[in-house]
Amino acid sequence: MDLTTGLLAAIPGLFRLLLQVGLVIVGATVVRKADAKAGWLVALGGGLALLATVLGPLLSFGLVRTLAPEEMARTMITTQAALGTLGALGLACLLAGVVVLARTHALAEGGRAPREG
Repeated sequence: MDLTTGLLAAIPGLFRLLLQVGLVIVGATVVRKADAKAGWLVALGGGLALLATVLGPLLSFGLVRTLAPEEMARTMITTQAALGTLGALGLACLLAGVVVLARTHALAEGGRAPREG
């Protein structure tokens, strides 16, 4: 594979990354106007998801360049599992932000807060 083919293969990933960054910025800005707590949860979740997205290829590239082939499989499995956990944590923060925003919206329209305990 030559350099041109490699760069062409990277274009969809770069578009995905730019779209994800834009959605996090717009989502956090819009949500923060309604509820600051939800906005910070959306920003944190999006940031963690972006971190997992960026670190995946970088760590894989670094591992391929530095490790022996017999060590590579075990280390890649561990790092990809850790990055998957980081991405899942980011999605959980995004979901928590949506739940907080929905609760704030329901309370603003005259609803009651659920009983705790």
